[in-house]
Amino acid sequence: MPISIPQRFQHNETGEHVVVVGVQFQGESSSAPLQSMPRAKFAASFSIAARVPYAPRMVTGEWLPDSVAVLAYCDGQTWNGWLMPLFPIESGLALAEQMPGLQYDAAGDAFVLCDSESDYGPLRIESQEILCNGTRLKVYGIGDGFCWEASPL
Repeated sequence: MPISIPQRFQHNETGEHVVVVGVQFQGESSSAPLQSMPRAKFAASFSIAARVPYAPRMVTGEWLPDSVAVLAYCDGQTWNGWLMPLFPIESGLALAEQMPGLQYDAAGDAFVLCDSESDYGPLRIESQEILCNGTRLKVYGIGDGFCWEASPL
């Protein structure tokens, strides 16, 4: 079985999801240990995990006021255990009100994130389309790599 890196796999017996990183792999939790095994044993023990469909979810971040949660769409992907949400424009605009470095460029249909600590300058976040419950939605990957979490609100 050719392995495309990175690729999500699921253990054939336990159902645990892992992400293959070269010839090593680890569970999706940020605290999961890094493991390795021969490729043949891995191929016999794991299969490609089914894609999780996008679903609406309220999310927040510790840098936002306690009462702020916004609608996002998530598909189960995580970064170091944190959610990787995509936001509709209304949620992006609500975030821009709370995040001084985030602005919407209406002419370019993109959000611009200016981080004073970044060595790379402003980051343009262009729209993309996803499918959620049979409906095409335009969303933005604002704060990809931020510590987003599900909101209790």
